[in-house]
Amino acid sequence: MSDNFKVYIDEKDLKECAAYLDKFGREMSPVIRKAIDWATGEIANHAKSSHFFVGVGKGSSKAAEENKYAFVNPDGTPRFKARTGDLRNSIQSLPSRMSEDSVYGEVRAGAGMDYAQKVEEGSPKSGAFPYMRPALEATKQPFIKYLVTNIKAFVKSKGGEA
Repeated sequence: MSDNFKVYIDEKDLKECAAYLDKFGREMSPVIRKAIDWATGEIANHAKSSHFFVGVGKGSSKAAEENKYAFVNPDGTPRFKARTGDLRNSIQSLPSRMSEDSVYGEVRAGAGMDYAQKVEEGSPKSGAFPYMRPALEATKQPFIKYLVTNIKAFVKSKGGEA
């Protein structure tokens, strides 16, 4: 089975859709912010819950050797063995922000921890244990679905056809 897929978008339909939504202007901002806040929350939750192995204390090394703990994430990436849980606990989503014509969402990890980026990307001394990238990838399609559902509800509430 191929990992590739194709999406065909009719440019004329896309322009018509954009023009239709554009008439709502800044009224659409709360809808988009709600979706972005939902997505950043999902990314943070996924990163915290799916990409760390916490097995500390007496007997944890023996249990790990006996394969009682999974050191691989569902997507096949290696799971990071947490010693304290501080990095995992530092992952947080921040409320969305607006600029003049954009809405931004942010998920932070490792504030004040010099090793957070090294865990995600690896270093010359250790391999990468990605936790944010897989969380982002896992959230992309649900975010699009959530956003479309909310835009349709908004348009319908304004008397339009969704």
